[in-house]
Amino acid sequence: IQQIDLSLVGDHESPVLYPEPSLSCTKVLPILDSIIERGEECALKHVQFPKVWRFYERNVDSDFHAFLARYNGMLGNRDRDRVICLECSRDLPANEIMRMDVAQRQWYGIQRLTCCNCMDCYCEECRTHDGNFFMNDLCQECERFYCFNCIQDRFCYRCERWHCADCVDIKQCSNCEKEICLSCVSERRCSCADKIWCHYCVDNYDDVLRRCKNCDLRYCDDCNEGANYGIVFCSVCD
Repeated sequence: IQQIDLSLVGDHESPVLYPEPSLSCTKVLPILDSIIERGEECALKHVQFPKVWRFYERNVDSDFHAFLARYNGMLGNRDRDRVICLECSRDLPANEIMRMDVAQRQWYGIQRLTCCNCMDCYCEECRTHDGNFFMNDLCQECERFYCFNCIQDRFCYRCERWHCADCVDIKQCSNCEKEICLSCVSERRCSCADKIWCHYCVDNYDDVLRRCKNCDLRYCDDCNEGANYGIVFCSVCD
């Protein structure tokens, strides 16, 4: 067994489930322990846990936290001196080998540096040849680490979050032309609905959308026939 996925969701699906799954952490951990206790004979490279465990069991005194430490120890002892970053060919030290995060709130209980698809390893410093992407990064939607060879990352320039291209529909703001996720698209639209704007541009630039002085309808410059000072009344209120 090289990979175990206990997340109970498919690829590029939200890890948040309603109602919360009844998969028992206390019953599953002994089974996982029986696997990693095989040491050199254990082939396990990657484990994905349910979000409910990563949220409710985030305690240094929990059995789940203790298992994460044992899992990291198994990986470090088994793969010492034989795991390299496939981008820079640097030997990964024991404290970085396929590390299960036990410290950071955002990544707690998520295996870093290892792609959940191909299970290849990349160090934290390596980027793609154009320098725009890390070779291995966390999608903020499905909460899985993927390498750039397996999935294309998309970055929202407003909330500054990474997403799998398959997880989030990325749009372009008609004003600043930055790529934004749907959560950062303003609900305020022109009546023509042909353009979208990010929250920042709508809140900070008065000329992005012209407002009718009588009602709350808004118009882009194209619909306003290029008026320099904004529309006075919309066609309904005129």
